[in-house]
Amino acid sequence: MKRIQAFFACINAPALPLQALVRSEPGLAGCPLASVHGTGTTARVDFISAAARARGIKVGMTPSQARSLAPDVTLRRPSPELMRVTHQALLDLAASFSHAVQDGGSGVALLDVTGHQHIHGSYLLMGQAIVKAAAENGLTVRTGFAAGVRLARIASRIGDPVVVLTPGTEAAAIAHLGIRVLEPSGELAARFIQLKLSRVGELAALPSTGIGSRLGADGVTLHSLSRGMDDTVIEAPLVCQNRFQECVSLDYTLDNLEPLVFLLSAATDRILRRLELRGLCPGRIGLTLNLDPAGLHAINLQPSGLVENPSTIATLLHRTLIRTPPPAPVCGFMLTIESGTPATAQCQLFGPPAPNPARIRDLTGRLAVIVGDGNAGSPEITETRHQYSTVLRPFRLVPAAVTAGPTRHDCPDMPTPLAFRRFNPPVQALVESSVAERRGGMDVFADTQRPDDQAMPLRIHSDALSGTVQRAAGPWYADSGWWTDQPRAGAFYDVEIAGRGVFRLWHDLLSDQWTIEGIWD
Repeated sequence: MKRIQAFFACINAPALPLQALVRSEPGLAGCPLASVHGTGTTARVDFISAAARARGIKVGMTPSQARSLAPDVTLRRPSPELMRVTHQALLDLAASFSHAVQDGGSGVALLDVTGHQHIHGSYLLMGQAIVKAAAENGLTVRTGFAAGVRLARIASRIGDPVVVLTPGTEAAAIAHLGIRVLEPSGELAARFIQLKLSRVGELAALPSTGIGSRLGADGVTLHSLSRGMDDTVIEAPLVCQNRFQECVSLDYTLDNLEPLVFLLSAATDRILRRLELRGLCPGRIGLTLNLDPAGLHAINLQPSGLVENPSTIATLLHRTLIRTPPPAPVCGFMLTIESGTPATAQCQLFGPPAPNPARIRDLTGRLAVIVGDGNAGSPEITETRHQYSTVLRPFRLVPAAVTAGPTRHDCPDMPTPLAFRRFNPPVQALVESSVAERRGGMDVFADTQRPDDQAMPLRIHSDALSGTVQRAAGPWYADSGWWTDQPRAGAFYDVEIAGRGVFRLWHDLLSDQWTIEGIWD
């Protein structure tokens, strides 16, 4: 049996602090931008954009030096939370392309892609798909492929968006790179300087004899790596998460909702793209606003229907903010969307097409925006003293039921209809029940777990409707008007008549009369 060649990929997001800032504030794209680390006298520029570099700004300058060269430069310190969320977005991207992903450090994700070339056509095409998906999520990445994890990391730093190091070509492909691409330790890097080794190829040219004594065990490893030999693999695959976050940190405050909603819409779009890449649907929504000068304003939403349209979610958040506005100016936020259960619909070979789950989720989300969160859903009757007592449940798509024949009359899986059309007035009916037939000595269905006084409908006779009950649900007891001279007490039943539909019956326990209250459409 032919042994499958292990292959790995590295997704590298260079200058991640700058990318994090631009993702949180799209208006910074194309502007002279520099990230700063440290405070006070230790503050230094560590990453610069192309526009900042064109103005003469260099890494290692102080903020004052950078402003003296370019007064219009934007200097920012990305928050740890912003960096964490942006890096997690990169890991989510990687997880959509491989089952085994390892965190490679800030701005780096490592993937086991063995055999994935058959899925995408080639590793080159896979890399191009990764680059495209990253761009749609506001990230610029380089992707390297190789037979070892460390070689894949090196390939991602060669410069091209996608680099594939095929077995046997690694040494020649990386020979021209600076030796720091091998990520030597500080002590080993100093030793390379002493030996005047500046390129990977120069290290590879050294004879293997004596490498251990001169450079140590780490030097031997890097020497083998410089010659294209690497046996490192994915060591600690990440566990799939169900919470997706986007963070925005501002150096200024927002006094009105319009610019805040704009930023929320962009953040929502990024999260939904991440969910889509993982094949997930959005569920619960959480928003935490950072207030100036201090404080938090939290909002938690559980839409009645899963919403996939960014504009709908943004509108829902906007309406909620109008109802409960933040008590102070906003200087940032954290948006969290948990993954929900995807809605599916079973298509039938014959019959009407199944409704589109995505359109239904969007519709229920829009309804929630209009009537308020928690006020849109599917009503369900509850067993209480009140005749029409219901509880509102989140809407779910119920596949069409396929009936193979008569089933038990107390079937608990009675399909949930969408709407109830009431008969006015109710239709008087004669109903044969399980209790009546047992009392008459007839051999009919009998549930030994059901008390004898709970009659289940078996057949219905009326001028408008007659037939045999195939399935029934109930009873749901109710009473009303007990404080008046004409109290009403009885039980509701939902029954399915073959070829006619699902009807609601009312059994008045005081008069022992049955009526057909309406039909479920």
